[in-house]
Formats: sequence, C-alpha cells, structure tokens
Amino acid sequence: MRRSRRSDHGGRQRTLRLRLLAITLATLVVGVAVIDLATITALHAFLINRIDTTLEESIAPAAAEVVLHPNGNQDLHLSLPFGSWGTFVYANGSTITTPLSPTLYVGQQAPPLTRFSNGRAELAVPVGRPVSLHDPLSDITYRVLAAQIPEFGGTMVVAEPLTSVQDTVGRLALAELLVSLGVTITLGIVGWASIQLGLSPLERMRRSAQAISAGDTQARVDESGPAEVEALARALNTMLGRLQSAYATSETSRERLRQFIADVSHELRTPLASIQGYLELVDRSGYDPEIAQMAVQRSLEQSQRMRSLVEDLLSLARMDQSLPLELAPVDVGSLVRHAVEDANVVDDRRPTTVDAPDGLLVLADHNRLTQVVTNLLANVRTHTPPGTTVHVTVEALARSAPLPPGAITPTEVSDLFGGIDPTVAMLEWDEKVRVSVADSGPGLTPAVAQHVFERFYRAEESRSRASGGAGLGLALVAAIVHAHGGTAWVRSDGLGRGTTFGFDLPRLDLEDSIEAPSTPPAEGTEQTTTGELRRILDNLRRPRHPSRTSDAPTSQSSV
Repeated sequence: MRRSRRSDHGGRQRTLRLRLLAITLATLVVGVAVIDLATITALHAFLINRIDTTLEESIAPAAAEVVLHPNGNQDLHLSLPFGSWGTFVYANGSTITTPLSPTLYVGQQAPPLTRFSNGRAELAVPVGRPVSLHDPLSDITYRVLAAQIPEFGGTMVVAEPLTSVQDTVGRLALAELLVSLGVTITLGIVGWASIQLGLSPLERMRRSAQAISAGDTQARVDESGPAEVEALARALNTMLGRLQSAYATSETSRERLRQFIADVSHELRTPLASIQGYLELVDRSGYDPEIAQMAVQRSLEQSQRMRSLVEDLLSLARMDQSLPLELAPVDVGSLVRHAVEDANVVDDRRPTTVDAPDGLLVLADHNRLTQVVTNLLANVRTHTPPGTTVHVTVEALARSAPLPPGAITPTEVSDLFGGIDPTVAMLEWDEKVRVSVADSGPGLTPAVAQHVFERFYRAEESRSRASGGAGLGLALVAAIVHAHGGTAWVRSDGLGRGTTFGFDLPRLDLEDSIEAPSTPPAEGTEQTTTGELRRILDNLRRPRHPSRTSDAPTSQSSV
C-alpha cells in the first residue's frame, strides 16, 4: 500500500512537470509558427509586389517589341527574367505570342494567356490587374498583367514566371523549419531542466511535510528558493511553529487540568471522610456531649474548607463566561479597609495595619474588586504562619511611575471578561491607584514568583488546601485587574524575606464631572447622590478627547 501511494505521488508530480513542459513547448511552437508564417507571407508579398512593379514598367516596351518585331528578331532590352512571355491581342481577335527573354526553361511553352471563342482569340485574364496563372502543361506559375495599348490598337499581356519567388520562399521556409525545430528542441531541454530546478523547493517541502507527518515536529520547511516559494515556506514554518506552540500549551493545560482535578478530588474527599469519621465517632460514643461538641467543631472546619474550594470553582466558571463588568466609581480606600476588617473576623492571628486614605476613586466593579483584595488577604492567611505582620497600603502615583523594584507581572492573563472593558479603555487618566499587601512571611523564590498568577499553579505539591490552595485565587486576581485596565504584580526578595502582592488601576478623576456644591454637605451625608454617580458614569462612557483613546491603559502582562 505504501509503495502504491509513493507511486501515485510520483505520478502526479511527473504529470505536473510534463504538463508544465507541454504548456511551455506548445506556447513556443505556436509562437515560432506564427513568426515563421508571418515572415514567409511578408517575403512572398514583397516579391510579388516587386514583380507587379516590373510588369507595369515593362508592358509598354514589351508591346512595342512584339508589334514592331512580330518575327521574333527583336533586340530585347527588357528587364524581365528568363522564361517570360508576351502576347498582343488585336481588336480583330488576331494574336502575336513571343518569348520576352532570350532564355526559356527546358520544355517551356507559351502559357495559355488567351482562349478562342467563335473563331477569335479572347483574353484569359482580366485587364489592368495583375493575377497569378498556373500552366498545367509546363507546371509553371506565372504572374500576368494585361493592359490596353491604344497606339497599337490592341491589348498587351505579359507573363513572368514565379519560379524564382517560389524557390526563394521555399528555401526560407526550409531554413525557418530547421531553425524552429532546433530552437524548440533546445528550449524544451532547457525548459525541462528549469522546471526540475523550479520545482525542487516544492520537492523539499514535500519531504519536510512527510517528515513532520512521520512525527518529527521539529522539522521545518527549507525557505530557500524564489520569492513566492520563500514566502510560502515562511508562512508554513510560522504555521508549524504556532501549531507546535499551541499543541505544547494544550498539553500543559491538560496536565494542569488533570492535576487540578486530582487536587479538587482529594480536597473534597478528605473533608468528607473527616466529617464521616467524626459522625461515626459520635455514634460509637453513644452521643457523648464532649465528643459530639468536638466532632461538630471539626466538621464545621472541614465544611469551611469545602465551601472555600467550591466558591473558587464557581467564580472561575462564571468568569469564563466573559460576563460584563458592572462599573461604577469605587473608593478604593474604603473598600480595602472593609476587606481587612472582614479578614480579621475570619482570622485575627496576623496583625494587620492599613494605610488607606479616602478619595482615591477607580472605575470598577465593586464586587470584583472586593474579590481581588479578599483573595490577596486570603493568600496571606494560607501561606504565612500565625503572628506574621501584614501591612496594606493604598496610594496614588503618577501614571508613569514604575512598578516596585523586582516586581514580576503575570506572563499569562486569561481574558475572562473578553479583555479590558471598553468603557475603562476610553478613560483619560494621569494617575493610578496602587494597592499593596506586604507580609513578613516565608517569601517566594524567583521561580515560584514567575508562576504564582497562573491558573492551577501550586508552589507546593501537598494536597492540603491549608498548605497551597487549589491555585485559583491569584489567577482570578490577575484576570480581574486586567479587565479593569490595570496590572497585578508580586515582589519578593527571596525565602524568609516576606512577599508583597499588589495591583495598579487607573485613577478616576471626577473634578471635571461634578459641580462644586454652593454649600458644604451636611455632616454624615454623601457628597454625590446615586443619580449623580449614574450621570457621571454615563459621561465617562463618552471620551472627551477621542484623539487620545489610543492612550488607553494597557496591562504590562502578555495576554
């Protein structure tokens, strides 16, 4: 079967070459034939025209010679070639026929220039127009011209043989045939070699494709050759590189997904087994109050672990649907303080300080931004021991302010919201709001810091959520921040030197959008009403300077 396939491929390849050669030769033959035919036709017409001119110039002197010397003893001074004849036809039908050249062809007789009707001679050719006439007896073709000669009272007919013209044209045709045949054969050989050479890059591509099909994913097509072949080879190599990269990425994603499913299965199985064990312990103890209280407490802890994991999975599933953000002006300082208070209620074993001034607004989805801060604080609880100090900072910086020294941004960010929100992308902003969560915990190695924002990534292979999590929290942080036009980052000086997680968002400036109140607001009241905020948000959706929309915030990460 393989041999037949190779033969089929080779047959098609040879057919392509033969077709190209046949088309080339056919075009060449047609072109040469047209040139030859045009050359021969032009030469024949030129020679005939020259003979016609000679006949016109010689007909009057020929008439004088024939009429004045009817016995053929005239001293001819005509410029007619040998084998020429002349006939003078009188008005009464009598004729005089005589050679007009001293030399005739062997066996040549007078051509049939007249015919007899009712006992008198009549012209066999028209008067005043040169025509060709073939004599079947001598097998000679003549060029004949008849003209009336009034002074002699009749019509003179002169016939010049076309033998020399036919010989000249015949020799030219033979020469052109031989030359054309030689040129066709030579160009056919050259064309075959050129086709072989021209198709050699395609042959190399075929061999490379066979190697790739055989499993050599590193093989690439040779890009040497003509410009068209080079462009095709380059496009194929680019496509192969992308396919290989996509395949590798797919394999990595599948491996991470398998690892993630194993993690989830283990984390769900472990607390369920624990809860079942505690319930069996209570049953065997005869519902002893102390054992029952201990079992309930431990079961609550295990159920909390399952709830946290399920919430992460639900968040990931919802965000993968690319749901739109519900944007509104958000005071980052207030949001961060509330998130820290909530975190301290969950676990107050890590002293946390907050430096979060009011008035730093961003255009954001309040729930999503709260999730970002909550995940960062939960990350501290998960990866640091009790007693670790935590400092949360919210500050305003210039747009051009760089990231903290040594900060690492995500190398991959999932477009869970379809990229940066269009409304956020139209914002004009000169400052950014930076939120950072710094701890004095065990820190991160550079290798781990490079991957902490990746989905399903776990720095520790332990199955316990308390020692590594499921690898979703920071991936969600990076995706949410990116959708808001910001950048997530992490900074660590190494093991034992603590870690700082943070993100930057474009700052929302409402000074141009809110009219200053004529009287100060009453104590305890908001400076803007809900209606005003909605009006502000509607205004923000229309850029004030369309020419600056290209300055939309972009993430420093690779999406």
